[in-house]
Order: sequence, then C-alpha cells, then structure tokens
Amino acid sequence: MRVNILVSVPDPKYFEACTLCFDTLRVGFPTADINVWINPFQCVKEIEAKARQVGCMVNYCDKVVHHAAWIAERLYNVTGPMVILDPDTYFLESCEGWKFDTQLAGHYNPAMWNDFAQCRSVERLHTSFLWFSDPPELVRRINQVYPWCNRQNGDYCPCDPFMPAVRFVQGEPFFWDSCANLYNMVGGTAFGPEHFACYGHLNSSAFMDVMLERLGNPRDAEIFKWLHDEGLHALPRYHKLLWETTNRYYTNKAAQLKG
Repeated sequence: MRVNILVSVPDPKYFEACTLCFDTLRVGFPTADINVWINPFQCVKEIEAKARQVGCMVNYCDKVVHHAAWIAERLYNVTGPMVILDPDTYFLESCEGWKFDTQLAGHYNPAMWNDFAQCRSVERLHTSFLWFSDPPELVRRINQVYPWCNRQNGDYCPCDPFMPAVRFVQGEPFFWDSCANLYNMVGGTAFGPEHFACYGHLNSSAFMDVMLERLGNPRDAEIFKWLHDEGLHALPRYHKLLWETTNRYYTNKAAQLKG
C-alpha cells in the first residue's frame, strides 16, 4: 500500500490544520509506505520534521504544484494500490484493510452549488481521501473510455480526468472540481459509515481565507473557522459532529440547486 500526501502551508497561522494528518497518520496507516511532497510555501522545515517523525519519505517540489496535476503524476507512476490523502485529515482507526470492488473510492459529493467556484458543480469523490485499487488498470480504463484524445489530432478533443475547470452550457457555468471528470468517466464507490468512523477531514485548510470570504451562510463560516482554530484540538471528541456538519453542508448545497 502506497500513501501519497501533498502538503501546502500558505499561511503559518493554519500550520496545525495543514499538517494535522501527521499526528495520527500511523493510526490510519500503521504499515503503509507513505510519501510526502512539500509545496514551497512556508514552514517547509517544520513540515519535514513532522513527516519524518512518523516515518514518511519526504520529497520537495521545485515549484508550486497543483494538487490535481500532482494526483495524475502519482497515478501514472505506481503499480500497486494507492491512497491520496489531504494533510488536514486525521485517523481514529486503521484504514489499511479496506477493500473496494471499484477502481476508485472516496467521500461522495453530490452535484451542488459550490461556494468556492460560485456556480453549480458536478458530482465527484472528494480528493481529500481517494482510494485507487489498481492504478495501472485505472489508466487502461481511462484510455478505453475516451481514446480519441490520444489519437490523431487528439489535442483538438482533449480529455483531462484530473484538472478542475469551469465550462459553460447555455450561458450557465458548471464547475468540474479536481478529479470530478475522472469520477464521471469511470465511476467509483462512495465511502460509508464504516469508513467515516475511521477518519475525519477538516476541509480547505490551505484555502481558509478564501473559503471564509465565499461561504454564503455566515453560520457556515463561523463553524468552519471554529473547527480550524479550536475544534481541531479535540477532534476525537467532535468526530461525529464534524461529519454531521460536513454532510449537512453538502446536503444543503445540493438542495440550493433546486431552490
């Protein structure tokens, strides 16, 4: 099992949230081969120290790497099962024994009004914790689903499963978040209660200030900020509340499309 984590700390005041995973990483993945990439923002040496303390292999990015492009690179350079993790995750139980019948598994996000992109977004599996059962087979499946982008003049009908984009349909913008196209191409398995019992996710720790500005509901912004500033210090205690709050947010955002 290979676990890959890209760490970015644009603002040191959110260092704890942006590196939360290292506090419990070996609870979730006690024996896995864990590779950490560090984006060249701030607190680089501090990130390295936390990663090495739990036995991670550390890599430095020469320049700032986009998360979706980084995921694609990892997928095309591994042969066995692989997990992509956000660094603002935490773990209460081991995840290493999980099994899925699909090539892709993760936290399902419905089509919804997206506060970050300020438009409708399509459904996807969240990239905070993506499970790739067989990366080489998934690559073959991607090429099978839409081979035309790799054939003659394929640059005129490109298909990128990974990078986010906004496309317009009859004047309306649609946001395809990171790996949304991948999920809509090949499908996948949505995590269930048994998976959420093992881990949690703070969400958008490296985009905190932007998210606080764009959250449409002031109450959402208040809860979001509290979780990143104070709640993260007692996450086992607030674990159930965190998932209830997160899933209620997505449900409300999905309902907003129908309002």
